[in-house]
Amino acid sequence: MMDAYPVPEALARMRQLGFSGAEICVEDINFGIRPELLESSVLGEIRSALRDLGFQGWSYSYHADYITDDEILKRTIRTIELTRDLGTDVFVFSGRRSDKHADSDIAWRSLVARTRRLVEAAEANDVKLALEAEPGFICGTSAELRRLIDEIGSPALGCNMDIGHAFLCDPDPIAAIHDLGDRILHAHVENMRRGVHDHRLPSDGDMDLARFLGALTATGFTGVAALDLYGYDYEAVARESIRAVEHLLGPPHGAPDS
Repeated sequence: MMDAYPVPEALARMRQLGFSGAEICVEDINFGIRPELLESSVLGEIRSALRDLGFQGWSYSYHADYITDDEILKRTIRTIELTRDLGTDVFVFSGRRSDKHADSDIAWRSLVARTRRLVEAAEANDVKLALEAEPGFICGTSAELRRLIDEIGSPALGCNMDIGHAFLCDPDPIAAIHDLGDRILHAHVENMRRGVHDHRLPSDGDMDLARFLGALTATGFTGVAALDLYGYDYEAVARESIRAVEHLLGPPHGAPDS
């Protein structure tokens, strides 16, 4: 959402806007940090910029179809292997859309087999994987994500909890957040209108956002929560959106209310 700028300038602008964390997405072409171009030294420079600017936390992500595309699978594994060079141990990713004409059991088995390959790379490099359930994807609900985590059976696999996706896709999204609990390693925050996959401003939607954020924090989650508003001029809406989320979260633990 800040890919109009080189990475150092994007990060500096984010700090000026009030962000204390960042998700570094390597599928963004304008950033010049696509997976096939990544080197340890490039990620080291980004890590230094994050630290120099005073970011408190950051994550690393690549959202692409590793399930059916062999080249993307290789790129994803390579990207996971470089995660620690960015100074984080959290790698965020997602899968692919369901094909309504395909056999769902075969699609699920492919998801499991390919995700195992990513988990093996993560385990070898002491990295945690945060898979995002996406509406209409093979892994499209929190229940499916829980099923995948249980089938693979590795502590290296967890969840990127997009609370708007949970609102759209889960029968009881608050219960789904609590069920995933300490497997939630990363989060995306936005509001949504009922039945429409459209990431909205915190103040514009049908979600009781305070309730969702409360459920997230009740799990003990303390990781990076990215403001996922790709349909907007990010710089124009960031300050107000950050204030709105902070207001809904309430004062930090142990701080006075005033």
